[in-house]
Amino acid sequence: RPTERLAAALARRVGIEKPSANWRLVEDQAFDNQIATLELEERSVMLRLEHTKAGQTELFRTFERQLA
Repeated sequence: RPTERLAAALARRVGIEKPSANWRLVEDQAFDNQIATLELEERSVMLRLEHTKAGQTELFRTFERQLA
């Protein structure tokens, strides 16, 4: 990815350090309108994404992930 390499080189040149966190995809990308829900219970966290389907009023689960 040429643009990514160029941006990284420019960042190094001006003294910006590489971030300590990084990202990776664990699910396919989804571009629908969605509702995100975080369920917090003591030290546990659950993330759920839901979406609708044309002509229907109920929510359908896109994915659910235990975060902590």
